[in-house]
Amino acid sequence: MPSYSALLSEASLLPALTLCPAPHQIVLRHGRRSGIRKIYVDKTLIERTKNLTDRFIDRGSLHVFTIEGRHAKIIIVPGRSACFRYSLSIDGEEIERDLNISAPGLSSDIGTHFVRPSASKDGFGMTLANCGNRSDGVVVIELEPGLPAHTCGLLVGDVVLSVDEVSVVDTNVILDKLAHARGEVTLEISGSSPSRLVVVPNPFASSNNGSMQLSDTSCGVGVYVQNVTLAASTPPGTGHLEVGDVILSVDGAVTESARETIKYMQRGPARLTFVLAGRII
Repeated sequence: MPSYSALLSEASLLPALTLCPAPHQIVLRHGRRSGIRKIYVDKTLIERTKNLTDRFIDRGSLHVFTIEGRHAKIIIVPGRSACFRYSLSIDGEEIERDLNISAPGLSSDIGTHFVRPSASKDGFGMTLANCGNRSDGVVVIELEPGLPAHTCGLLVGDVVLSVDEVSVVDTNVILDKLAHARGEVTLEISGSSPSRLVVVPNPFASSNNGSMQLSDTSCGVGVYVQNVTLAASTPPGTGHLEVGDVILSVDGAVTESARETIKYMQRGPARLTFVLAGRII
C-alpha cells in the first residue's frame, strides 16, 4: 500500500500535521465561515462542497473518495469551544487524526474569496513570492497600477491559494499558469472578503496614539491583532484596527512575523498604512 502525506485543517489556511514524504498528498480546506469544504489530492481539486447552514452551525461532515482504487474517508466532527476533530482513513485504516484544532479570533479561519482578472498584453502586473514557512500559496509583494491584478482589487500582502482551482504551492506554479492564460482567470485569495486599507496613527510614535499587541497567526498568513487601544483622538482620514484583524502588510512591506512587524512600526512614520485581510463581521 502506498504511503500518504495528509494535511487536515480547520480552516482554509491552517497548517497541519504531515506524515512522511509520500507519492500522494491529501489536503482538506475547511472554511468554517464560508461553509465550503475542499479536498485536494496531489494538488488537484477532487471535491468542493458548500452548505449554507454550516455558516451558522457547523455540524461536521463526511467525505468519501478514492485514490488508486482505494477507499478514502475524511470525517469532520465538531467539538467544544468551536474546535473540530479531523480524521483520515484509507481502506478503513486510520492514516492521520488532528484533534481539537482551534485558534483565537480569525487567526486561523480568515476564509477565502475569489477575484477574476483578465490577461492583458502587458501581463497581470504583479510580483509574487513564496509564503515564508507556509507549504502552499504565494504572496503579492508588488502591484503595477492600472494592470489587471491591481484593478481587480488585489493589494500588497494578499495570498493567492489557487489558480482556476489548481492549488498553488510556489511561484513557479502560478507564473506558469498565468503565462499561458488567455482571458479571465479565477484566483482564490485569503480573506473572506476583499482586503482593505486602513491608515492609523503609529502607536510607537506617540503615547497619545494608543497601543496594540500583535501575535503570529496559526495559519501562517499575516499578523493577528491580539489587543488594541485606540488613539485619544483619531485624525481625519484615518481608520482603526480591531481585535481579530489580520495584518497582511505595513506601508507596502510584507512582514512574516509579529516581531518583524513591531520592529518596522518602531522605526516607521507617524502614520502607518495597513492592509487587512477581509472578513465578514
